[in-house]
Amino acid sequence: MKNKQSGLNPGLPDLLICLPHFLLFIEMKRTKGGQVSDEQKEWIRELNKYGDVLAQVCFGFDEARQLVEDCLISSSI
Repeated sequence: MKNKQSGLNPGLPDLLICLPHFLLFIEMKRTKGGQVSDEQKEWIRELNKYGDVLAQVCFGFDEARQLVEDCLISSSI
């Protein structure tokens, strides 16, 4: 409700992380029972059309941390 009042569109990923060579968007979900809405799927699909952007759903903190670590390793090459 607060996001809608502040003008944000539904489905926008929860996190934006600026990495050295690209932007990483993460939609966070619970490890058990987390569901991705149609709006979230659409945002992720559209964001991934850009060359220097990666958008992904992560189920839990450990998965998100691993994604960030993997991205940092690959961007340091």
